Amino acid sequence: MIDVSHSPPEPVIVSAQQERIIRACCQYQWLTIPDMAMILGLPTSGNYVRRLAASLAGKRDGVPGQLLFRFALNQRSGGGGPRVFVPGEASRDLLRQEQDTDGFVWHSPSTMQRYSHSFVCHNLAVSRLCICAALFCRDNPSYYLVETRLSSDIAPTPPRASFTLDGKPTTSIVIPDSWLFIERVADGEGTALWCEIDNATTYRQAFTRRLSARLALITSEAYAEFFGTDAVVLCYAVLSNESRMHTLRYWTWDLLVRAEREQLASRFLFTTIEYTKLYEHIQTLFTKPVWALPADRSQEDAPKVALFPPPQDKEASHGTSAQTSDE
Repeated sequence: MIDVSHSPPEPVIVSAQQERIIRACCQYQWLTIPDMAMILGLPTSGNYVRRLAASLAGKRDGVPGQLLFRFALNQRSGGGGPRVFVPGEASRDLLRQEQDTDGFVWHSPSTMQRYSHSFVCHNLAVSRLCICAALFCRDNPSYYLVETRLSSDIAPTPPRASFTLDGKPTTSIVIPDSWLFIERVADGEGTALWCEIDNATTYRQAFTRRLSARLALITSEAYAEFFGTDAVVLCYAVLSNESRMHTLRYWTWDLLVRAEREQLASRFLFTTIEYTKLYEHIQTLFTKPVWALPADRSQEDAPKVALFPPPQDKEASHGTSAQTSDE
């Protein structure tokens, strides 16, 4: 009789496309089927991508020990929502076998499943925004995405900022939702985008505290030491709430005035995004004047700016006509 209690596990065989899905999930942590489809360059092949992903997750929700872990994002109004995929336990083992674990931050998939609805939605939006940046650069060779850092990459050894709040010296860790460094190929000019997704869960006091810490960090040597550049634009993308976007502009302008740092206003930009339509508007997000500067309420309709000039190599970006379903 063969003792199978300590037999080595059978080798896991995955296709090249499945491997790309696994690695993308380990990088971005939170994905849905449309995200995977866009990463694979198959925006209209949702059913095919869904089968690929399902086979990596045990073909149903909540199966432990798989390469991916799948669960339903329950809707606040009731009923099942889109399926969310996070790295499964076997992904960690696979990466360890390949010695590809540098910088990989592990979170238990069962723990990730228990996070609040708003927290999961926030992280899905962060992932999708980063993927949009990758697609924009992939489809427009005028630009190159040099580096992508998510909060999970930065959290183990975060930068710290010292500042004064309400007359008291304060030190705080400062972690962006994501940090992207995009370089213009023609002249090597680099732009660092410090991205924050806002889903209207932060009140003014907390927002001001965090903004004060960010302002202190980007104007200190600690920022350049940590990120390797002194370039930075803080981009606040507000989920489907125009009024909230303007409110953040007012709060930021007020802080800059009180800190006598009005000259730094160009380092803060604000826009609204629709999570489900982000892939349809990649070019707009990066090259059209849809970003507003900090301002007081009398300047609500001030002209907006673009993150980058339109690329010369192509007028239309990846995903502008893609139709996907958030399932």
